[in-house]
Amino acid sequence: MATFWRRFRTGTPPTPAGTTNSTAGTPRPTGTRPQTPSTVSEHGGAEARGNFVARAGQPAAGGLDLISIRAAMPNAEPIKRAVQVIYDAGRHALSNLTLHGSWDLATGAHDPSWPSPGVPMRPLGDGRWAAEVELLDDGSGQVFEWGVKADGPSGRARWAMMGEGNQRFALGADTKQVEYAPTTYHRLGARRGPDGEANFRFWAPNAQAVTVEITRDEGEAARFEMALGKDGLWSASVPDGWARFQGQPYRYAVTTSTGDVVLRRDPYARQMQGEQRGLSRTYVDAQTGAEVNQYYLSSGQVDALIARYGSVGAAPAEALAEAREASRRPFMRFEARRDPNDTRAVLILKDALGRPLDKKALLERLPPFDPRMDPALADDLRGGRFDDLWSRGVAEDGTIAMVDEGGSWTTLVNSIDELVGLGYEIRIYERGEDGEIQVEGDRNADGAMSPDEIEDTHHNDRWSAQIGPESGIDYRTSLVAETKHVWKNDAVPREKDPTKWVVYQLHVGSFFGDGLNGRKSDLADVVKRLEYLKDIGIDAIELLPVNEFEGVRDWGYLGVTSLGLESAYGFVDEDGREVTGAEAFMRLVDKAHGLGINVVADVVYNHAHGEHNDLWNLDGPDNPYFKWDDGNLRETQWGAIPAYDDPRVRQFAVDHAVDQVETFHVDGLRFDFTEPLKAPWGGGQAGWELMREINRQVHFYNPDVFTIAEQFDYDPGITQPVLQDNTGGGFDAQWYTEIQHRVSRDSSADRP
Repeated sequence: MATFWRRFRTGTPPTPAGTTNSTAGTPRPTGTRPQTPSTVSEHGGAEARGNFVARAGQPAAGGLDLISIRAAMPNAEPIKRAVQVIYDAGRHALSNLTLHGSWDLATGAHDPSWPSPGVPMRPLGDGRWAAEVELLDDGSGQVFEWGVKADGPSGRARWAMMGEGNQRFALGADTKQVEYAPTTYHRLGARRGPDGEANFRFWAPNAQAVTVEITRDEGEAARFEMALGKDGLWSASVPDGWARFQGQPYRYAVTTSTGDVVLRRDPYARQMQGEQRGLSRTYVDAQTGAEVNQYYLSSGQVDALIARYGSVGAAPAEALAEAREASRRPFMRFEARRDPNDTRAVLILKDALGRPLDKKALLERLPPFDPRMDPALADDLRGGRFDDLWSRGVAEDGTIAMVDEGGSWTTLVNSIDELVGLGYEIRIYERGEDGEIQVEGDRNADGAMSPDEIEDTHHNDRWSAQIGPESGIDYRTSLVAETKHVWKNDAVPREKDPTKWVVYQLHVGSFFGDGLNGRKSDLADVVKRLEYLKDIGIDAIELLPVNEFEGVRDWGYLGVTSLGLESAYGFVDEDGREVTGAEAFMRLVDKAHGLGINVVADVVYNHAHGEHNDLWNLDGPDNPYFKWDDGNLRETQWGAIPAYDDPRVRQFAVDHAVDQVETFHVDGLRFDFTEPLKAPWGGGQAGWELMREINRQVHFYNPDVFTIAEQFDYDPGITQPVLQDNTGGGFDAQWYTEIQHRVSRDSSADRP
C-alpha cells in the first residue's frame, strides 16, 4: 500500500499571514504548567540548523523572565560557591561538550549576556559529563541559566538542550550540583549496572512505599525495598543481580497514597511476559454470532447510549462496559501454529491437581454453548466458516479435537468464568523423520508429556498453565531482559531521500495471515517477505504500532503505553530459540536494512488505552500519568491523553520516541493523529512542546530520520522548523489523509 505525504519541511517556510503560532486560525493555549528549574532548554549559541534557530543570551519564547529575581536583603559580602554541572548523555555518541551559562567566570557574577567562553566538560563514565563553575552568591537566590554544546551526529558544537527554555537554578548554600539528561530510558526500569548489579528505577510520585518483586524459576519471589529520591523516583540496586535475574518476571508492589498495595508493571521494560501462550479471546455478536472485536457495540446499544447520555463518548466507563457486555460474547480461543508435519492437535483441560477432565466432567462444568445466546447460533458461529466449538469435538476421554483454521490449530470454549482455575495443555501430533506419528516435544517417546516437556514446547506457556480471570487479555508482567543486538547492516546503502520512497504500510499481526483472522503472523513472517517487497520496488516499510497491547490481535493503536514490544510478534528462530521483545524487532530492522529497505515505526502519543493499563491511578487517585494540572482528565474517543504538562510524563513519551531511533535504528517515525496533541481541548501547549522536543531530539541524534505527522486538517505549521518563538512543529512531512479517502471512494463497490 503506497503512502503519500504532503508539505515536506524545507528551509524555513514563512508563518502564514496573521498567525503567530503553527496552526492558522487556531489560537494556541499559553500552557498549563509554569516552568521550573528542572525544565530543559533550547537556548542557542548564535547558530542555526535545519529546524531550530537559537541566539546566545536570549531566553526561549514562552520562558519566564528570570534574569534578575532578587531578595529584599542581599548579603553584605557575596560568597563564591562551586557548582558542579552534569550532563547525562546516556548512550548517545557525543563528544567535546562545553558548558555555557549566564555568568561572568572572571568574577562569578550573573550576566544575562552569557559573556564567558564555554567550559570544557570532562567524562565521568557511563555517558555522564561534568564541569565546575564558581559563582557569586549575594544571598538573593540569583537564578542562573545554562546549557551545553556538543559534537554529535548532526554536527559540531551543536546546542544539546532539547526542551523549551534554558536550564536554570537558584544559587544558594545548598546548590552543590545540577544535572540534565535529554533522555532517561537508560536509567529507568531494570538496567544493568557497571559492576553487574541489577538497578531498578520507577516513578511513583505519590506512593508511600515501593518494593520490587522478582519471581525466580522456582516460583519464589525475591523482594527489595526501594528508596525514594528526588522527583518521585524510587530506586533499588541488587549487587550481582543482573545475571541472576536475567529473564525473570518482576513487578513493583506500590503502597498508594491511600495506603492500598497494588502491583504495577514497569512502563520502561522493553520485554513483557505477554499473554499466556496458546490463549486469546474471540468475541462474537450476541445476536448474530458474527465475529467482532472486544470493544464492539451493537447498533441497539449505541442508540441506547446516545438516548441516555447524548453521545457514546459522553457515556461513563461503567455504562460503556455494560453496553459492550450486552453487545458481544467472549470465547476463550486456544490456538497453536500448524506446521507442515503436524497431523492433528488436541486440547486437554485439567483440574487444579493437573488431572485431565473427561467429557462428563467437562459438561458438568461447562455448558456446550453460551447459555445467554440462542442455541441455534452454534451452527452459525463466526459466520459458519468453522466448526471449532469445543463441544463439537470433545471425545469421551475429554480431549478436544482442534480445527485447522488457515494454518492455526484452534478451538473455542464458551463460559470463560467457568474455565478459571483449570489447567490447559495443547498437544500436537506430528509425523517424525521415520514416518511414525509422535507427540511434539515428547523427548523420551513414551507417549506422555511431563510438566517439563510441556513447558519446553513452543505452543504451551513456560510460566503458567493455569487459566486466570484475565487469561487471553493480560500481558502479565515485565521481564528483566538485556537489550542487545550486533547490528550488521546499518552501512548497507538505502534510499535516504524520502521524496523518492515507495512505502509499503503493513500490520505485522495479519501480514502473513489467511484473511479469516486464523493464523497470526509475526515479525519472522515479515522478514520472510522482505525480499519480495524489495523485488517489487519498495524502499521503506511502515509498520503499524508494534508496542505491547492487550490480547494478541489488534492494530496496535490501542496500546498500553510502554517501551515493551508486542510479545505476540515474537517467533522461534532457526535454532529453535524463542525470540521476542526488543530482539525480535531489532532482527527485522537489521534484515530490512541489509536489503536496502528503510523502516518507519508508527508511534501513538495522542492517547493511552487498555482495560488493564497499569499507568492508570499508578500510585493512587492522584493519577499522575493522566490528571492534568487543573485536576481534570483530557479524553479522546480512544482513551485519555497523558498529562504532558507534567515533565516526567512528557519525558516518558520523549524517551519512547528517541528509543525507537537510537536503540532500534528505525529510519522514521509516523505520529498517529497529532491534532489531539496540540488542540486546546487536548494536549494544548504541553502537547505542542512535546512534539517539538521529540523532533529536536531525533533530528539531533540522526539528521536523516524522517518524521511524519498524521495531521488533519492540514496545518502548515507542523512542518515548519522549530523556532524560539514557539512556531514550528519540526516534522518533515504530513500524512495526506485526503488521498486515502478519495482512493477508497473511487474504488468502492457501488461506484459505477
